[in-house]
Amino acid sequence: MNYNNFFRVLIVYVCGGCRGYTNVQTYCFNATTGEPVWSIPSKTADDGGIRGWTCSVAVADRLVYSGSEDDGYFGYGSLYSLDAFTGDVVWYVPYAGSSPALKGIRDPFLNSSGFTGFSGITISADDVEFSGFEIPGPKI
Repeated sequence: MNYNNFFRVLIVYVCGGCRGYTNVQTYCFNATTGEPVWSIPSKTADDGGIRGWTCSVAVADRLVYSGSEDDGYFGYGSLYSLDAFTGDVVWYVPYAGSSPALKGIRDPFLNSSGFTGFSGITISADDVEFSGFEIPGPKI
């Protein structure tokens, strides 16, 4: 494989916004420049919207998993699998929204002592496997 046509980029995926106040979308950002790579347009849950400040994303095997809010601010609608490169919907499951789990720990977040989940388990960075992949594009 000719790697001259590829470059490595650190990518960040996030859901954000609050209906009625800001755009409510799922975003993909270039972590080095902060520039958006793609975003899923704001829609209502009835339209299949993918987003919400109460939803988190998980990334595995070049797919981004994201939930959607229902008609209320704190309910959940569907769970979506998005192509990590384009944001296109690969599949979705209705009535299974919320935040995806990471190795059995629900909604992990980073704190000063490592990753913590609602289960109360704290694991060190040595216990977490991080992975990346190459995104085709122009060499910078």
